[in-house]
Amino acid sequence: VERNPADINALQCLAILHEFNQRFTQATNAYKLALSHMNQQNELSNVIRNDYARVKCRSGDTQLDAFVLTDNKVTLLNVLWLAVAYGKMNKQTEAIEILKSVIDDSATSNKDRSVLLTFLGLHQRKIDPQAAVKTLFKSYSTKPVCSSAVTALCAMGMIIADNRISAAALKEMPKLTDSNYTMDIHLLTCLSMLLSNKTREVYSYTMNAVCYYPWLTWTWILALIARIQTGNPKGVLQMIEGICCSNFSTVDEKMTIFVAKALHHISVERNEHILHLFQMLIMHRPALLDLRISLAQYIQNFDSSFGQSLLP
Repeated sequence: VERNPADINALQCLAILHEFNQRFTQATNAYKLALSHMNQQNELSNVIRNDYARVKCRSGDTQLDAFVLTDNKVTLLNVLWLAVAYGKMNKQTEAIEILKSVIDDSATSNKDRSVLLTFLGLHQRKIDPQAAVKTLFKSYSTKPVCSSAVTALCAMGMIIADNRISAAALKEMPKLTDSNYTMDIHLLTCLSMLLSNKTREVYSYTMNAVCYYPWLTWTWILALIARIQTGNPKGVLQMIEGICCSNFSTVDEKMTIFVAKALHHISVERNEHILHLFQMLIMHRPALLDLRISLAQYIQNFDSSFGQSLLP
C-alpha cells in the first residue's frame, strides 16, 4: 500500500487483516480507500462495499445508515448489516423500520423479501413475540422461501410455549435442506422434547444420534446434556470418557469447556475418575487456559491451597 496507495487488492487485504484483529476503524478506512479507487460498476466494488458495511456495523458506527441509504445501489447485505448494527446499539425500532421500508419496496424481489421478513421477525421477538410469529409465517409463505424462516419459526414456537408451531416447523425443516438430519434439526428436536418434559425420549433420541453420527460433535454434547437431565452421574462420566477416547468426535475448544463444566456438575468432592478425565481433556487441549482454570477450581473444592496454587 505504501508503494502503491491505489492498489485495490492490497487495500482489501489490509482491511481484512485489520478486521481480523478487530481494528475496525483502520479496516473501515482501508475499505473506504479501496472503494474510492475503483469503478463503482465493478463486481468487486459490490463485494468491498458490503465488506465496508459489515465493518462499520461491527464498529458500531452510527453513520452507517447514511452510508447505506444515500447510495441508490443498496444491496440486501447492506440492509441486513444495517439492521444488525441497530440491534447491537439496542435500537430495535430503527432496525424494524428500515427492514419494513425495504420489504414494502416494490423493487425488492420475493427471494430477498423472504430473507428480510425473517430478519424482521427476529428483531420483533423481544418487542412483540406474537407479531414475530406472524412475520415469520409470512416469510415462510413467500416463495422462494428463506430456509432460516422455518428454523426461526420453530424457535419462536418454543419461546411462546406453542408446541404446535414448533412441531409443525420441525416437520418442514427437512424439506428446506439437503438432509433429514442437520444440527438445527437435532438441536431443536432435543429442545422441543426437553421443554415438553420428555426426558426419556430426548435421552433415547440423543443416544441414537451418537450411534448413527459419532463424528458430529453436537450429537455428543446433546447426549451429555440428556444424561445430566436424567440425573445419571455414572452415565455422564461414561459419556465424557467416550468423548475423550473416541476416534470420531472432535474435541474442539467449546466442547472441551462444556465437558469440563459437566464434570463440575457431577461432584464437588474428590473423585479420581473425574481427575483422570480432566487429564484426558488437557491432553486434547494442552494450551487451553480456561480448561486448566476449570481443573484448578475443581481441586479447590477439596484442597483449597493446592487448587489456588494451580491458578494462573
